[in-house]
Amino acid sequence: MNMEVADLRKVMESVRNEFAGTAALAAAEWKVTLPEAPCLVRVDVPAFSRMVVYLLMDALRFVPSCVTMELRVAADRRVEVCISDNGQDRFSGCMGHGYGSLVRELAEALKGELRMETVVGKGTKVVVAFAPDLQLGTAVAVGGKPEVYGEEAAYSPGQQEFLDRVKRILEAHLTDTHFTVDRLAQELGLSRTAMFVKLKGMLGMTPNGFLRFFRLQKAEELLTRSELQVSEVCFQVGFSSPSYFTQCFQQQFGMKPAEYKRLKGT
Repeated sequence: MNMEVADLRKVMESVRNEFAGTAALAAAEWKVTLPEAPCLVRVDVPAFSRMVVYLLMDALRFVPSCVTMELRVAADRRVEVCISDNGQDRFSGCMGHGYGSLVRELAEALKGELRMETVVGKGTKVVVAFAPDLQLGTAVAVGGKPEVYGEEAAYSPGQQEFLDRVKRILEAHLTDTHFTVDRLAQELGLSRTAMFVKLKGMLGMTPNGFLRFFRLQKAEELLTRSELQVSEVCFQVGFSSPSYFTQCFQQQFGMKPAEYKRLKGT
């Protein structure tokens, strides 16, 4: 690993932006609290990002309605990453399901302390604590206000109706490898520019980015819940190139689709 001093606040801001669309698709409220001051810790940034992504993917899979992501500084000045859900012991990030083993391996490699706090009937919180780099002025107080993401919390009725319409159109053309954002704009009755502005403002993604993201989310579901082979899933979700599908899937989920399918045991 390439351990270097990084501001975890900035790293988690990036993760937050990437997962805004995921929370919307999952119809989950997503509360994010980040500090105003830097949180400087010596980590391998790609490995740290993957660890947080794995925790969030598990949370969004099993959570009934709300996931919370928080970066905070504890009384002993350790920097803590907290992922919470409001399910009933369904969060699998630190157990023997989902990404649990990967999270443990990454936390250990990053020299983080992993713990899980469960309150029956109220949910689970997974915390990964890191020793701060005190010589570089790590934050000692957490500020900032929660930011809320997700269909119920983030969008007006008109915006929600628009997003639902976009998803229905994409679902209807899921297997069409020739379906483009130009056709999406046409079916929405919008210019390409107007659609770009609207989707970018709501989801933080370009139309092309959201189309790819939507297809990959459907691919993840098929790999998990069906007996289809990776090549079959590729074409089922509108990719014409298996190699490009593998590349995109790995970028979004941190592993190749074949590895993901083996992990999920289907």
